[in-house]
Amino acid sequence: MGYWKKEIFSFQLRAALLYWLWLPAAVIGGGLLFDWLLGWARWPYRSATLIAAALLVACGIWIVGRATHDFARWGEGTPAPQAPPKRLVTEGIYAWCRHPMWFGYDLAALGVVLGCRSWGMLLFSYPLFIVLQLRFLRRREEHLLVKRFRDDYLNYRDRVPLLIPRPPGHG
Repeated sequence: MGYWKKEIFSFQLRAALLYWLWLPAAVIGGGLLFDWLLGWARWPYRSATLIAAALLVACGIWIVGRATHDFARWGEGTPAPQAPPKRLVTEGIYAWCRHPMWFGYDLAALGVVLGCRSWGMLLFSYPLFIVLQLRFLRRREEHLLVKRFRDDYLNYRDRVPLLIPRPPGHG
């Protein structure tokens, strides 16, 4: 395995640990801490809630996978900063929203919250995670994309929503 492939793999492993282990652990742990501090019990077990939770996790994982595939197909790159897409990807799932990986991740995280049946997660730690994520996307990610792709990104930004998907051409 060449140096760059090792670097990309290492970055992807760190990113996977962050997005699929550490951040969910923070949302879960923070929510359970709120539950404990406030004396809140979990809401009752309902099979419909757990089915919804499983569907949200599955949809979220599918969207992240699709977005990664679209990066490779149309951008000839990866989500890793060491091998980013060579061109701005606006096709496929990126025609629906500018940050589908984050949207998919948000759906999966909401599924975990529902599966845990925690008021603290639903009312405090998950919304806090979303607020911090939006701040990151607007202040960091969007700024870097404008810097890298200039007018192409500005035009894309004007017609495609940030995070909540909308069918292409409906805006």
